Amino acid sequence: MTCCMNSISPDTNQLEPTVLKLDFLFLDETVCKPCGSTGRALDEAVAIVAEPLAAMGKALEVQRVHVANRQDAIAHELVASPTIRLNGIDIDPAVTQGECGSCGDIAGGKTTVNCRTWQWRGETQSAAPTGMIVQAILAKAIKTAQASPCCVETEAEKEARGRYTLPQNLDRFFQARDAGEKRCC
Repeated sequence: MTCCMNSISPDTNQLEPTVLKLDFLFLDETVCKPCGSTGRALDEAVAIVAEPLAAMGKALEVQRVHVANRQDAIAHELVASPTIRLNGIDIDPAVTQGECGSCGDIAGGKTTVNCRTWQWRGETQSAAPTGMIVQAILAKAIKTAQASPCCVETEAEKEARGRYTLPQNLDRFFQARDAGEKRCC
């Protein structure tokens, strides 16, 4: 991981705030129940962490990324939907999945579609729990405060991890959705 240091402004000798970058990637936040519930949990978590982050001199930049097609999935290297990444790192690296009836409907009802599930406190959840998101954000903020990095994966590290290929589950979803009459995105 390449890390950048918090910078001190020469004019004020004040520590510049570190920006934590959070990406929320999803296929459909309206129809897909896991995506919609995770989006609402994310909104709650962002509200909860606002004050502690401000007190730490941190800022949280949230980007909602609607992965509308195969090209978007490839560009963002989406492994499962929904996904939450902090500074490019998935908050739940286990990446487990379970059948999602609502995404099956979006895909025309002709294929089984799996959506992301979340491992939290020994249980599998169909949506990211608010507490899990809060914990991930605050842990990253504390880590960057202690070590002063804003760690992100370098291109060389991505290459070493291996080339991305669109997972079969997402490929089936886009093929079925694009072949059917129903359009969600």
